[in-house]
Amino acid sequence: MVNFTTATVVQLTKHHSPGGDVIRAFVETGSDNAVILAQLAESNVSGPIRNVFCGPRTHGENQGVLVTVRFEGEVPANAYVSVVLIQVGALRYQEPIRYDGD
Repeated sequence: MVNFTTATVVQLTKHHSPGGDVIRAFVETGSDNAVILAQLAESNVSGPIRNVFCGPRTHGENQGVLVTVRFEGEVPANAYVSVVLIQVGALRYQEPIRYDGD
């Protein structure tokens, strides 16, 4: 049985978008564990969101989670999305930063 001990709600906006139909943000957690759950919590976008997915990443020297939200079309200028994020072994959840890498 997996023990999830901490969780957070990550607030994502157009600021986190590298352009096109995605919002991508890195959340430093201090863990590289691949057991991660990301669940869409709330959004002000009226059109459909195609999917939400995540994976462990190292950004600089920081371990954490890359969260990606893909929209049906261009990310609206006023887009706001909140995602519940849980990672096994997470020590903390820092504010999300825009992620332009792979």
